[in-house]
Amino acid sequence: MTGTGKMDYEHFKQIKFDQRYPETLQFAYAIDSMMQLEANAYPLLKDVIQNLQQWDHSGSADSKGAAVFLLVYDYFAKKLSGVAPRPVTHAESVGAYQYVFDYMMQHFKRTDLVLGDIQKLVRGEDARPASGLPDVLAAAYTSPYKNGIVKITIGDAYICFVRYPKTGLPVIESVNTFGASSHADSPHYKDQMQLFQNHQTKHMTLDKNEVLQHAVKTYHPLK
Repeated sequence: MTGTGKMDYEHFKQIKFDQRYPETLQFAYAIDSMMQLEANAYPLLKDVIQNLQQWDHSGSADSKGAAVFLLVYDYFAKKLSGVAPRPVTHAESVGAYQYVFDYMMQHFKRTDLVLGDIQKLVRGEDARPASGLPDVLAAAYTSPYKNGIVKITIGDAYICFVRYPKTGLPVIESVNTFGASSHADSPHYKDQMQLFQNHQTKHMTLDKNEVLQHAVKTYHPLK
């Protein structure tokens, strides 16, 4: 936030949906050695190495670097669990790249994958390419799904932006991860997924007249 100055509403929303790591990665197990590895020295792993080294630190669904990083993150989280924070060694870096290569070939038969090929937002049988990574501001954490694919199980859910004008009702925008219903036969079971994935919101209001004008049904809860 240093040097940000006065923040407008759009800037605030950009921060809320930020899925990019800072220029200098800061994790318990520093992967600097992975970024310095000479890709040409490992012909089999070259594409995987270059995809990570050319990565812009974004967790966008169409990022090849993010796909490699997600697997690297999971690899070291398991391999170095309980080990005191430190930089990974050269041998560990090679081992991590080998793991990524083997994982991609085993499950997908290719290594030019983007994050959305591996990571999905899942609702029922609907599995869509998903952005997001661990520890970014708009963070996403995953669990195994099927065929080497993982699904997001922890992250943003209901999001609501509220502005309070000097007069009148609040100005409200909201979005839910999937929709407003948990019933698979409801039109609102997953009707907000696309908005959520695009970091977009919908208009919401506390104006009773506006609510009634757009109501699908009106009823008394005790009748």
